[in-house]
Amino acid sequence: MNYLPRYKELKVNVLSNVFSKTTSSYKYLFFMSLLELIRDNGFDIKKAISFNDIAKNMLVNAWYPHTFFRLSFGKQDQIGQVLDGLNIQSKAHNKDSLLKEFEKNHIGYQLLRYVPYRFLRPFFIQLRGIPDSKLNIDREIFLLATEKFEEVKPLYRFVESRDALFIHPEWMEYIRVNYTILEGWVAWNWLGYMQRKNPNVPALAKKLFPVIRREPLTAQTKYWRTVSQYIQIRCIYSDEIVTKINLDHYLPWSFIVHNHLWNLVPVTKEANSQKSNLLPSSIYFDKFVELQYQGLVVTHKNLPFSKWQKYVEPYIVDLRLKDDSDLLNYKRINKAYSEVMEPLRTLAAGQGFLDGWVYRYS
Repeated sequence: MNYLPRYKELKVNVLSNVFSKTTSSYKYLFFMSLLELIRDNGFDIKKAISFNDIAKNMLVNAWYPHTFFRLSFGKQDQIGQVLDGLNIQSKAHNKDSLLKEFEKNHIGYQLLRYVPYRFLRPFFIQLRGIPDSKLNIDREIFLLATEKFEEVKPLYRFVESRDALFIHPEWMEYIRVNYTILEGWVAWNWLGYMQRKNPNVPALAKKLFPVIRREPLTAQTKYWRTVSQYIQIRCIYSDEIVTKINLDHYLPWSFIVHNHLWNLVPVTKEANSQKSNLLPSSIYFDKFVELQYQGLVVTHKNLPFSKWQKYVEPYIVDLRLKDDSDLLNYKRINKAYSEVMEPLRTLAAGQGFLDGWVYRYS
């Protein structure tokens, strides 16, 4: 998806290839954030876009994949280290709260020391083939962007203080007309980069951007409420009787990113709160599988078969079972869970999800 629509005499081909040799996250996050700020400013060519605002948006865009979903940006990438070094007090996951937190940390210069200049370099053919070490590349690009702004038409130029930039009027019009295409284009390239850095991560495409709204657990709650009508459910963590259905993602939602029944069990509110997005100790595994098995047997017996089949389809697919009869055989389902869960647990732990959580009794 490298093709971008042509427009007048703009060097759209240069922009199309800007990520071709990118080895770190900076350029993706920079352009992604620049686009967002251009949109938020109403595509106004008279408004300068400050480095501080770009840096804050870069950190917000990086926070979700790195901090919330525990993805890697690469061993040499500095963005993750910057995030880890910031004192973020807020636990809120929405953009406005994060922007306020990042406002307290003056990181604009640190984060944008190089990338705004490196991003613009391909627009100036006179710099091709010259190593950065042979000249003051940042100063050269600053001067060229100013002097050749109307002739070469680079994407932007810098203000004299070099802490903000102005988008070229023709590029602003191009971005306004093609905003949706550009947004999809940078997202596609960002996904490709992150796939190379996180080759075995499940549901990667869902972990790159803020979660606008998590799907409600209405159907899953109804399933387990049906089970509770026929058997007494005990919390697999606290061993207390579950009187109100609070569903726990055994493997954290922020790792698995789905609400399939095979990863959900009813627990007490206290246990659900304690566990949060941690990986439970393996001491709970057999209890987890046993409760899943009981639920399958009970619903098979008491629900219409067509309805039961609809509920259990994800079990068969995700646990790699032959057919629904395997769900009613404890040995087979326990084996299937072991073969699927253990690699996922190992992968989650490797990504940074804390393993070995044990319930603490009051």
